[in-house]
Amino acid sequence: MTDKHADIKIDFYNLHIEWHNQPQLYMDYGEKHAKAIKRLKQAEKSLKIIKSQLAIKIRKDPDAYELDKYTDAAIKDCVRIQPEYDTANDEWIQALYEEQQADADKWSFQQRKEAIEGLVRLYALGYFSVPNLPRDIDSQLLKIHKEELKKDTEEELEKSAEGMKSRLKRLNVNS
Repeated sequence: MTDKHADIKIDFYNLHIEWHNQPQLYMDYGEKHAKAIKRLKQAEKSLKIIKSQLAIKIRKDPDAYELDKYTDAAIKDCVRIQPEYDTANDEWIQALYEEQQADADKWSFQQRKEAIEGLVRLYALGYFSVPNLPRDIDSQLLKIHKEELKKDTEEELEKSAEGMKSRLKRLNVNS
């Protein structure tokens, strides 16, 4: 069994190998997802069968289940509290969880494919070839944000000053 956390990692220094292995990994996780869907469908079927069997047993002998009323609602409620139903329902819940997890895993590998493509594009554009490029992206983004904020503030101050000047001129003209 493979470790999905190890499989999802991308070895930047071997992108050609990662690209080569990606279709196989996606297929493997796609198959796991298909198996999880099959297990979920089987659990759903089993739950329905147990539910039906319990309803039939209860209808045949309602006194054994201490039913006051023999209505469909009362029978459904009685079915839901039976241990067999509870066990089958737990299995269905587990199968649903596993199917959703397998679906998320499969889509993670779709994201991995897109990440590999993005890294290859960056590599082809020479992004990683210049040794003096800043690698601290967070500080670079913060610097850019501060410069944009400073520029915006300066523009706002200029607009405000122009507005004040025009108001003063109007006040002086009206005086």
